[in-house]
Amino acid sequence: MTRYKSPRVRAHKSSSIFRSFSGWAIIFLLCIIAVFVVSFFWTPKAVVERSIKPLQSITMQVLNGCGDSGAAQKLAEALMPGDSLQVYDIIEKGDTKLATFDKTTVVDRRGSASPGGGVSDEARGVARRLGIADKDIILLRLEENLLNIDVTVIAGRDYGDYIARLKKAKEASL
Repeated sequence: MTRYKSPRVRAHKSSSIFRSFSGWAIIFLLCIIAVFVVSFFWTPKAVVERSIKPLQSITMQVLNGCGDSGAAQKLAEALMPGDSLQVYDIIEKGDTKLATFDKTTVVDRRGSASPGGGVSDEARGVARRLGIADKDIILLRLEENLLNIDVTVIAGRDYGDYIARLKKAKEASL
């Protein structure tokens, strides 16, 4: 003798399964909504610091001080486009009057000439990017700065080392 369950009993069983599933689905959706709402109010500190500092444009002059053909052009290409905080605007590439520079040099054209003053932040940023110590930056203000130059970089005989370092830094950031 087989017993058949009434349609009411079968409907009650499937209804309880649906209620169990819908309860879990509601809990899952509430968790997703909570994470979404919390993400609006919590922002990592690094993102906040980066967005506060505006990009800074530095007007540069790159000069060939070693006599190698194209040294200024090669160094300028390696410096471009800048880094995450500084954009370089290289407005002049040329040669120095004397091709006797052994070391690549950063010249600050804006720093303070007063005894208590010092090197500008722009020159420090360029020197840091090249790996040149702050103490090796030359402060030589231009009285008639018609081109509005902030920093001059003079390619010395060691400019190839700086180009290689800049290329490695670019590859590492990709």
